[in-house]
Amino acid sequence: MRFNKEVAAAQYAKVARCFGVNTSGMSDLEAADKAIEAVINLNDSIKIPGSLADAGVKEEQLEMLAKKAFEDPCHGSNPRPCTEQDLLKLYKEAFARK
Repeated sequence: MRFNKEVAAAQYAKVARCFGVNTSGMSDLEAADKAIEAVINLNDSIKIPGSLADAGVKEEQLEMLAKKAFEDPCHGSNPRPCTEQDLLKLYKEAFARK
């Protein structure tokens, strides 16, 4: 969500409102941050692992995962175009996130 925030802020603002966040007086970017926070809190509350490492992914798998993700045509529908290097960066961030 953070990767796409700049190009999907208006949609994320709607997500924040769906979580019950009062977004009046906020910019779409501010509301998007609240949506991201709400999703993180939801994930925590339902015990979704906080990082790829917590989910059992090994660091040496990240390059292969980025390659496979880039080969999958679904990434083409992402709101923000991404390269294989972008995906690898995202996987590294998700691996280390706590």
